[in-house]
Amino acid sequence: MLLFLFFISQLHAQQLDIVVGGKSQNYSLSELRQKLPLIHVTNVDPVYKVKKTFLGFPLKRIIELVGPIPADLDELSFSAKDGYSPSISLRDALTQNGVIAFNLEPALQNGKKVDLNPFYLVWEHEEKVPEHFPRPYQLVKIELMKFSEKFKEIFPLDANDSVKNGFKSFRDFCFRCHAINGTGGTLGPELNSPNNVLEYWNKTKLKSFIKDPSAFRANSKMPVTTQINDKDIDSILEYFEAMKSHKNAGKK
Repeated sequence: MLLFLFFISQLHAQQLDIVVGGKSQNYSLSELRQKLPLIHVTNVDPVYKVKKTFLGFPLKRIIELVGPIPADLDELSFSAKDGYSPSISLRDALTQNGVIAFNLEPALQNGKKVDLNPFYLVWEHEEKVPEHFPRPYQLVKIELMKFSEKFKEIFPLDANDSVKNGFKSFRDFCFRCHAINGTGGTLGPELNSPNNVLEYWNKTKLKSFIKDPSAFRANSKMPVTTQINDKDIDSILEYFEAMKSHKNAGKK
């Protein structure tokens, strides 16, 4: 009896906020199971690093719990308990069939067991999904919004094509952990306010750091990614340079 009551309490303790165009609703795992179909996804998972089968809900159906998806909303943002905050275009997310998994076993990271609950974004066909696509775990919030609204504090409207490419690379590779003007992830440091990162790092060293953080800091939380190349990094540095003149205090 006590075990059953514990199980029921856990179903209600696992909560997910869903926000669509500013309209927010909160659902417990128990409520999600009542409202949505369950699907199984099996793949070689990049977090567990072994073949796993997940039980979860279709991402599209979760978003639609708040109502029909408005045509002018095109950016999906995810928020994890630890401040990790990646985003992706709605089109990409739905094309690759995102699934919100639950009832997750601990994953081994750096020799320690990490609890991935309450939710984890996995992809139905992981082997076909680019590395820079988000895979947030400890997920507590999903928000659908306008791209222009999401990035209004960090996208210079007067930017040339090179800076725009740098912004895209920053969004794909850096935004989930780092903020510009208070917008972005909080796992890593803010990179523009009050001081732009290029005001205390020179470009040569920063480029080397981005390529291999562990060469500069032991036990660095910043991972090495095989998908970012010299051209991407150079464009990111151009974006940082452009943002020097677009500072604000950011969000508190």
